Amino acid sequence: MTTVKTFAGPFLISLFGILAAVVLISVIALAVPRERGNTLMNGKIVYTLGGTTRKKADASEFLVGGTVYADFSAVARMAGLSVSGDRNVLDYTSESGERAVFRNGSDTAVINGTRYEMEGPALISHSDLKVPMSFVQACMSGIDVKIDRDAASGLISGISITLSEEDGAVPGFILKADDTLSRIPVGNIPGSMLVTPGFEGAYEFVNDLSSYAKYMDPKDRDSCLLLINGNRRIDDKFSPGTLTKVVNAKKGLSLEMTVNAEKSLEAMFVEMYAAGFRDVFVNRAYRSYSTQKKSFDNYAYNERYYYRYNFEKTGKYFSDAAYSVLGKAYLDSTYISKGKYSLTASDAQLVATSYCTFPGTSDHHTGMAADLWGEGGEEAFGSSEAYAWLTANAYKFGFIERFPQGKEKITGSPAEPSHWRFVGQYHAAVMHESGQCLEEYVSSLGEPG
Repeated sequence: MTTVKTFAGPFLISLFGILAAVVLISVIALAVPRERGNTLMNGKIVYTLGGTTRKKADASEFLVGGTVYADFSAVARMAGLSVSGDRNVLDYTSESGERAVFRNGSDTAVINGTRYEMEGPALISHSDLKVPMSFVQACMSGIDVKIDRDAASGLISGISITLSEEDGAVPGFILKADDTLSRIPVGNIPGSMLVTPGFEGAYEFVNDLSSYAKYMDPKDRDSCLLLINGNRRIDDKFSPGTLTKVVNAKKGLSLEMTVNAEKSLEAMFVEMYAAGFRDVFVNRAYRSYSTQKKSFDNYAYNERYYYRYNFEKTGKYFSDAAYSVLGKAYLDSTYISKGKYSLTASDAQLVATSYCTFPGTSDHHTGMAADLWGEGGEEAFGSSEAYAWLTANAYKFGFIERFPQGKEKITGSPAEPSHWRFVGQYHAAVMHESGQCLEEYVSSLGEPG
């Protein structure tokens, strides 16, 4: 009992002291104006967009983590901005060609090729985008944002976003002179900083490639995603469009590609040569359906009648490829044991497809594919320094490795380090960051792979 009496008094005094401090801190906290989390009056405001007023809109439509947000998709429609992209990245373009790119969850936007740090992250839901209201205020031209506050509390009571009434005001994107901005480091282009025309501010090259900009990021971006494979075939009526001569073709070869792809390839070779890799050439490019068919039919014919032209030299009725694809047991039981030495047309085609693409299924039909290698040959190219440079830099020019290692089951093709495909800067940057092959990327956009 003595011990309890000795410590009870000091303990109670300490307890009352702590409680008093907590109460005092709470009172002070309530007295200090809060910049975030209590921004909208009574959870309702008067909201006006483009002159149309919606009274008593819920605060939840505008307040995210204490930051006031704007429905940028609605603002863009009002301003006549065009939009492209997907649920991860959205790109808005004004009539005058100014652009702003947003990545879901990133507080960094890219405006006309330059980074801008927003007050909060961009939020993409399906195809709708929300950004901090401060971005609209600070970075857009031709748009007026008016925020009304209650005279007594100072809290926001209304938001109005309208087209500017100033003569000559055109909706677009600007950067205020007092904004602190930084250029994107060389070689560091995360998905939140995807590049569109005006890319020079983001991709820094050794040479001046400004004349190639319109080819590397063409206006009709999605046309670069043409997918041709074993599941998505073309017929002999297919045309890739206008073709032009490949400048960097190996000496003695006459090759062609679509204009955007070829010009972008030229730009890539300019930088590749500057990096010291001069022993690289274009060895294959566009191949028409008819050309592919002739080549394939020739291989199939040779497989079907292999024994006629090779038995005396090899002592074999069928090629090594036939044994590999069809198997010795099958060839013995189906052909040799019956005294037959010519493959059926279907078996011959099956063997030919092991090393020659079936007509209508080749990526080269697109006119946007090129096979690159140097004097070391095609098989050695995958272990070369030039290949390493391409894997790190090709996306900057709009190219992807069409058949990467590890994606064989998805692409339906063995890995081909030499095969590079033009898809445009925008899509190439996304695929480079995500690690997706073309089939995966097209599928993620809602198209069958």
